[in-house]
Amino acid sequence: MNEGYYNKKGELVSKQEFDKERERIIAERIKTAENDDNLIDDEDLDFYLSELEKMAD
Repeated sequence: MNEGYYNKKGELVSKQEFDKERERIIAERIKTAENDDNLIDDEDLDFYLSELEKMAD
């Protein structure tokens, strides 16, 4: 693949589209993990925080 930003489907997209999809995926995972059966562990929280910090750059 060429350097750039690719979505889940493997299509080349803009950074804005990539960040939007990444934010949606992270939010979806956090929402899924909010119930008591799927608590988020510290390692996952650290990962999500680092991904959100990358988006702020």
